[in-house]
Amino acid sequence: MNKATKRSYPTKAKVEFAVAMAREVAGIDQIGAIVFGPDGSIRVERKTESVADEYEQWKAGRGRK
Repeated sequence: MNKATKRSYPTKAKVEFAVAMAREVAGIDQIGAIVFGPDGSIRVERKTESVADEYEQWKAGRGRK
């Protein structure tokens, strides 16, 4: 597999850090999903939000809640 198609997966420590930051900085108390991007990025979602909902808000020009 060449570098252009190779996926990067986060370590357990990176996921734990992302969850801790989501709780501390963003105030997310109930985690609904942890989404991994193809570039190794981590996104933590609330139970009441989804990527599709956020995309629709972004298209409408409203951004995140």
